[in-house]
This record gives sequence, structure tokens and C-alpha cells, in this order.
Amino acid sequence: MTRILFVCHGNTCRSVLAEHIGRKKFGRDAEFTSAGLHPGSVDDTKSAIFTLKSLFDIDASGHRPRDIHNVDVATFDLVVALDTAVAKEFQTMFPSFPSDHLKNWKIKDPYGDDLTEYQKCASDINVELRNLSALQRGL
Repeated sequence: MTRILFVCHGNTCRSVLAEHIGRKKFGRDAEFTSAGLHPGSVDDTKSAIFTLKSLFDIDASGHRPRDIHNVDVATFDLVVALDTAVAKEFQTMFPSFPSDHLKNWKIKDPYGDDLTEYQKCASDINVELRNLSALQRGL
């Protein structure tokens, strides 16, 4: 089974959305988790949790932001950074992680914006996840 890690700044918005939408979309075909370079608080996840429930009927209320330092990145087949700055910081933090197993998505961070921006972010992630099945087969 392919193991995929989504990484963003705080593990409160984009990576949370990607993890849970990916789980729903792929089921048992892949294993998804997420982490943040500088994790935020549980309170910071409320808009992402609401968006997942309202758009996808996904209950992610148990999500707790995870620190990338508490994740064994070497056990993942693919790491998806949610923007270029995150990808660069990830590479600096984990220089031995194979660069060909690091994917850089360019998803705007909705943190601090209204729910419309969270919905747009979720939609953008959903589009990127459509392309992931072809990438997953190549791993």
C-alpha cells in the first residue's frame, strides 16, 4: 500500500483537508496522513473540520495537529508539500529524503480567511488528488 504524507505549515488547514479528502477518495488503496512544519492548535482546525463535514460529509473532528518532527518521513512513499515554501523547508529539514518522492502542490493557504477560501482550497486539493492516482501507480 502506498503511504502518502501531506505537509503544510501548521497542519490545521491544507494538509488536514488533503489527508481526509484523500482517505475518502482512495479508501484502502493508499494510506494518508498529515503533519505541519510548525503545528498550530486544535482551535486552528475548526474551519477545515467544518469544510470537510459540509462539503464531503467527512468527520475529522478528532484531528490533532502533528509536528513533522514526530513523523518518520522515511516510511512514506510520497510526501506532498502544499506550497513551494513548505517544499523548500521540508528539503532543508530532511535532506536525505529522495527529491523524486517529494511532490510540490501550489495550494493557497486559507488560514485566517473566511469559509469561502477554505471551500476553494478543498476544491483545489480535490482536483490535485485526481492526478495522484496516476502518480501513485508510478511509485
